[in-house]
Amino acid sequence: MIWINGTYTENECALSVYDKSNLGMSVFTTALAREGKIENWTEHLARVRIHAKLMGLDCPYSDLQLTEVAQGLVSEKKFHFSAVRIQISAGCGARGLEYPENVTVIVTCTKSGNPDEVLPVAVWLETEYRRNETDPTSRIKSGNYGASALIRKQAKQRGYDDVIFLNTKGQVTCASTSNLILEINGGLITPPLEDGVMDGISRAELIKSYVVSEQSVSEQDLKEAEYIWLVNSFGTRPVLKISEVLKETKPLAPS
Repeated sequence: MIWINGTYTENECALSVYDKSNLGMSVFTTALAREGKIENWTEHLARVRIHAKLMGLDCPYSDLQLTEVAQGLVSEKKFHFSAVRIQISAGCGARGLEYPENVTVIVTCTKSGNPDEVLPVAVWLETEYRRNETDPTSRIKSGNYGASALIRKQAKQRGYDDVIFLNTKGQVTCASTSNLILEINGGLITPPLEDGVMDGISRAELIKSYVVSEQSVSEQDLKEAEYIWLVNSFGTRPVLKISEVLKETKPLAPS
């Protein structure tokens, strides 16, 4: 079951080929639902609205409406773990980059894995393609994941699980779909948003819950860090290798 602009459908192909999501003119958020309870839902709603505003999109549905839809889909599916996704696009319109009059809002619920069972990962440090920290979409979850998907595909062809990106100044940013937490000299740090980093929900929670400071991270910092984790709403993955550099791993815990 899928909810699109106030209507439920079983048709997974219901999105129009003329929807502007095909040009990246969209934003989204994906929350974990664990045993029927959606985690950090208030934060996900707030973020997707902020990102929509940054993309010039106005969601016509209230938080209450979106919450009722999302919770209804979770209750219907009855998965132990599920991914609840809201997407707001510029809507259907003529060819080109003009914004249509009405947006398209979609809510879906799909099966997900247990976030407590994620495995350590090997990551490729990408030094050629850079995230542009001056690009307004570099800090939000927009529908434009083309470059990240391509570079991660290339990393997997090299035998790695994911990729970490630098920005145009050579500073470390994030992975393809995750933020970074590093332990350096016994302290936990994460790159700041202004370096071109996605404003992850789990990242924000860790900053609030743990003694995690925001500071720019160099390539050398990354290689010399005692421990590194990739974090998002669907798990915390210890990094066991960065390119050719092996790392020690341990669970992420408060300092």
